[in-house]
Amino acid sequence: MELLKSPFLNDPSALVALAFETEYPGKEYEAILVEKIEDTGGVEMVGCTTYPDDGSLPLIEVAAHIPAGAVPEILAHELAHVITPGDDHGPEWKAAFERIYSKYNELALVRFGNQEAEAQA
Repeated sequence: MELLKSPFLNDPSALVALAFETEYPGKEYEAILVEKIEDTGGVEMVGCTTYPDDGSLPLIEVAAHIPAGAVPEILAHELAHVITPGDDHGPEWKAAFERIYSKYNELALVRFGNQEAEAQA
């Protein structure tokens, strides 16, 4: 499936994807926004990564109703699962999450500057 290009200059999801590609070149996945995600017990979740039995690409689902400001962390969280299948939220997963999310923050700072510090000046 062909990826869509974001029309936004400040799309946080695109920046997280770039951070992931920078840190883990060639590692593939698919990601979609969905209306609702529930675990097997019916508890609503904001993100989920599924590994298809047929060996196809991992699928990341992110709940479309969450605030846009929460999406980068949720997407980075799920991308860390792509890198560490089976580690749940163990040390390997945590290291992958920190690597992806730190790179995202680094890219955001370069691209947008420190808007919080500028607003306080």
